Amino acid sequence: MQPPEPMWEEPIPLSGRRELPAFPAHVYVVCALPPANRKSAVFALLADPLYEAEKKLQVTMAPAIVEAAMTARLAKEAADNAAAKAAKADREKREDLIAEAIGLAQTAEVLAVPVEPLLLADDSTSETVTSLIAEQGGRLAVMSAEGGIFDIIAGRYSGAPNMEVFLKGPPNTASGSPGRPAASTSTTRP
Repeated sequence: MQPPEPMWEEPIPLSGRRELPAFPAHVYVVCALPPANRKSAVFALLADPLYEAEKKLQVTMAPAIVEAAMTARLAKEAADNAAAKAAKADREKREDLIAEAIGLAQTAEVLAVPVEPLLLADDSTSETVTSLIAEQGGRLAVMSAEGGIFDIIAGRYSGAPNMEVFLKGPPNTASGSPGRPAASTSTTRP
């Protein structure tokens, strides 16, 4: 028996249809097994490719990180030297030297040094996870063969539960670290 012929000759046009937004994946998985069930071996099969990818990213990014760090350091030193020179200058030259020092300082301030790529974290406090997610562009996997992360979330170090960063997984929810300025550790798409 042959399949019926389609009722249309041309593919259904997709124009006019609303594109759905792309959301990052947020997967929460817990496997609870008694001892001697090869949890660590299975975990290694899952995590090892991620650790390898992380290492490749780190090796690839290392030259750019070194270059950016050196550029930032030299720019800060140039700004500091210009400020010192402006401070010692005569009145007639001071205004121009101050303007130059300000320009160099502003340039040094905007230079960003990329962080070393990190894909996986383990045994990290909620505050540390928040900071890592912010510096890694909103992407991080917290993985472990053991359940220590649940002790940390429940308050192992702080005495009070702190699961905020783990609850704010869906997109368009801001996440920030308590005790630090929001701009330094926040991300809008964790």
